[in-house]
Amino acid sequence: MIVEPVGSCSTLVTNEIVKKNSEALDEDLSNLLYGTILVDTVNLSESANRTTTKDVEMIEFLEKFLNIGKAKRAAVFEELITAKSDVSSLNSEQIFRKDLKVVEANNICVAVSSVPQLV
Repeated sequence: MIVEPVGSCSTLVTNEIVKKNSEALDEDLSNLLYGTILVDTVNLSESANRTTTKDVEMIEFLEKFLNIGKAKRAAVFEELITAKSDVSSLNSEQIFRKDLKVVEANNICVAVSSVPQLV
């Protein structure tokens, strides 16, 4: 078990793959890890107060591996955030389930859902 404060769990996954099984790292996996770290750390934003040195190191490693420059980072982040928030293809039930949180205690079950709405 690895317990270390980082902005994204994918940072730790990337680090372990690099250290122990780097041949398992391919383009698809690298893109998934890269995007997840960017979203979780809000594009390595200092103002979000989530980013650690290890997050930055793993992002830079993945950018080298994927042969993409730092300049493309913001565009990738914006594309992911846009896709993540797009609910236009979902029906009502899917929208309610998208971010559903369920808490159970003392034989009581409470479900809370958020619905995105432009204001």
